[in-house]
Amino acid sequence: MASVALPRNEFKAAIKEGRQLKGLWLAMGSATSAEIAAEVGYDWLLIDGEHGPNDLTTILGRTT
Repeated sequence: MASVALPRNEFKAAIKEGRQLKGLWLAMGSATSAEIAAEVGYDWLLIDGEHGPNDLTTILGRTT
């Protein structure tokens, strides 16, 4: 059986290499704020679904 090469995950590679990554924890309920944060240049974004006004519907709306 032929194996398929998986694409390189730059985020995981950076963690393994010990590089410092910058991210943002989003607890705002605004899709606009998530879009702005995504364009600023953070390495990762976490959308808080427990401590902010976000629910599954709003979180899904920000990830598409």
